[in-house]
Amino acid sequence: DTRIRPWNARATRRRRAGAYYRAAWAAARAARPAMVGVTSFNEWGEGTQVEAAVPHARPGGRRGADYMPGHPELYLDLTAELRVAAVGPSPYAAGGPGAEGPG
Repeated sequence: DTRIRPWNARATRRRRAGAYYRAAWAAARAARPAMVGVTSFNEWGEGTQVEAAVPHARPGGRRGADYMPGHPELYLDLTAELRVAAVGPSPYAAGGPGAEGPG
């Protein structure tokens, strides 16, 4: 968000309805890592949030960030989908072996 970090314009990328996030995951997978970490969840100040986002108006009429034309949980859903593509289903997924959790 260049309103908070005006010097960060060079690092700012458009999300393109999830295409940028998918490309980042594809690059991570191509590197064949032992694991992939997502280091953002609610980093609104950085503009890297992946938590649910709904449209809202801020004081002064500025509109808050959202994932339109996608749905509010677009990046949570993409993260789950892309994680499965990268490493397979979680052993803790509902109904899977170990669904009751570790230990």
